[in-house]
Amino acid sequence: QESHGPIANARYSDRFALKWGPSFPLSDGDAERLLGDFEFAYSTMVFDWGMDDPTGVGGTFFNVYIGDTGGSVPSVMGAAGYYTLDAFGYPMIVLNKDLLGDAPYIRSVIAHEFFHGVQNQSRAYTDWETAAWYWEATACWAQGEAVPESNSYAGFLVFYAAQPHRGLYHFSSGDFGGAPPDYHQYGAFIFPRFLSEHLGAFDAVVNSWRDGDETGDPIRFLQDYLTKPMFDA
Repeated sequence: QESHGPIANARYSDRFALKWGPSFPLSDGDAERLLGDFEFAYSTMVFDWGMDDPTGVGGTFFNVYIGDTGGSVPSVMGAAGYYTLDAFGYPMIVLNKDLLGDAPYIRSVIAHEFFHGVQNQSRAYTDWETAAWYWEATACWAQGEAVPESNSYAGFLVFYAAQPHRGLYHFSSGDFGGAPPDYHQYGAFIFPRFLSEHLGAFDAVVNSWRDGDETGDPIRFLQDYLTKPMFDA
């Protein structure tokens, strides 16, 4: 299913459709590598972690676009990548073409954005007031868990460290023009990282998405899920 109009180039794996425009010379090898990275993210999060499957919605491939490559391909709007729903309501991801030369980094970005697809499929935590921060914090956490060979996500710590007194629920995108302390919520990955790395509570983060309520608060879920000494820690 394609909502953007005719796309010049497309290549397919079992679950994903990689699409790009006429102005970008993507090699067969790079196309296969990107599709492999997406299949890896799928295998890790859906098969290994037991999370909800965001692919195959309505019998379609999961669309992935290399942004700003001409024609009907959407823009990445200056980001490394992003996840959203298209005009038909199907999940899609757009990647930045300028990052494709850094294989570990783009694999990490793919893990982050695909985790957003998993989150959306879970139908948990749709109350933006209490849970918006958790979407980005755990997507950054997922980068480190799925792609440990890239520590690029750690660069977000400065956004949290600039205003730690704001607390976990703080969410901002443009208050300071995209510079610290904006994007505090990305640096908040230090909280789920602490749970999985220091408290051995990896399953708590995964299950918070598998079993969380649509209008729930993820911290309340964790408070109920963890033992009291662990939560207090």
